[in-house]
This record gives sequence, structure tokens and C-alpha cells, in this order.
Amino acid sequence: MMSLLLKGLLGSGRLALETLAAAESTAVESAPVSKGRYDATVNALNRLPRPALALGVLGILGWAPLDPEGFAQAMQAYALVPEWLAGTWFGVVAFYFTSRHFERRLELKSRGDAPPPPPAP
Repeated sequence: MMSLLLKGLLGSGRLALETLAAAESTAVESAPVSKGRYDATVNALNRLPRPALALGVLGILGWAPLDPEGFAQAMQAYALVPEWLAGTWFGVVAFYFTSRHFERRLELKSRGDAPPPPPAP
């Protein structure tokens, strides 16, 4: 289908053949790779933390007005967590989301779908 469209637009000359070859090689490179059940499971598990954290924050915001005493007790318990341990937790979460963000940007950039850079001030 793509070859017929390109031949109709560009004619049957050398430029059309080169364009057709480039389009076909790009289609082969960007074709989805069939992955196994294990890869699909790991990808599904990798997609869980972000929605879980977002829903957890919304749950906390809903919990505070519904059960203020229980919420206060839970926050007092969190206040007892050593600072080094809380810093470690935050570091792991920040590293996870930052690496996922950059991995996604690199993937989009390699496909040519990267969003344009923000305008300079």
C-alpha cells in the first residue's frame, strides 16, 4: 500500500525507488518486536508504581478529612522514621521515576516522536 502511494506521488524514477527503500527499512526497524510472556509481565509490573503512588496520594488526601485521628496517628508514626531511611526511600523513588522518564524520552527521540524543546525565555 505504501509503495503504491509513494510510486503514485513520486513517479517511477530513481528518487521514488530510494524513497520507497528508505520507507520500507524504517517500517522494518520500527515494527513492534514480539516479546515473550515474561517480558510482558515485567513491563506490566513496571507500569504499576506510578499509578499506585498517585492513587495513594489521593487516598491520603481523602483519608485526612474522613478519619483525622487515625491520620494524625499515622503521620506521627511516619515522623518516627529515621531521616536517613526516609532519604533512602525518596532517593529510590526519585531515581526510578527519573530513569523511566529519560528512558521514555530516548525511546521517543530514536523514533523521531520527541516533543519539541521548550522555547528559550
